[in-house]
Amino acid sequence: MDLLHLARRLWKNSYPACNLNTIEENILNRYRENDIPGAFIPQAYFDFLNSGRVNEIIQIIEHNYFDILSLGELFLIIGNIEDGFYDINDEKVLLQIAQLAYEQKSMQLYTLYDKLKESEDYLYLLACDYKRKRNRKKAEKHWQCLIASKKYHFTALEELAKYHEHTTKNYNKALEYAEKASAHLQKIGELKTDFGVESRFYSFQRRIIRLKKKIS
Repeated sequence: MDLLHLARRLWKNSYPACNLNTIEENILNRYRENDIPGAFIPQAYFDFLNSGRVNEIIQIIEHNYFDILSLGELFLIIGNIEDGFYDINDEKVLLQIAQLAYEQKSMQLYTLYDKLKESEDYLYLLACDYKRKRNRKKAEKHWQCLIASKKYHFTALEELAKYHEHTTKNYNKALEYAEKASAHLQKIGELKTDFGVESRFYSFQRRIIRLKKKIS
């Protein structure tokens, strides 16, 4: 079992590099001394076959021993993270856990609320999960919080326009959000030429026309 890929998903944003040595030193508090680099092991083994000298073979055995030991410890830590028994306060790691929970449709996404409720990335995941579960009212609560977000401003306006047009049938509210989203796209379009932005802008113009007809 290779846990390095999963470990990188959790800690990749917390350290400049996220190789096994980094994980061992920062998560497992283990520092290897006189360790043979993994890239040298094949040649060291062939040298042993040719010469019979065991010095480097002992290093290889020790290297593999610590690999297996680290794997076991990492397995326990990741298991305890999932079960909520491993306390993490690093927001970057918590967001990675939230992303994994969202992808796996795990209820662990909601257990992170107290630690991440100020994070717009987390609120976005919550809104998307509630939308996926068709709990549009709770999704609407989080889209409202994201209106002030620079990163999710447009997405929040778009989702609120859809919500009020198709769910609450409050066409005036839907029109208000649609016009704000359209104005936002217009500003972006003035700054750069982007076919995707232009296409979405005209899509919102059609939505605005439709809403105005419904209101009238």
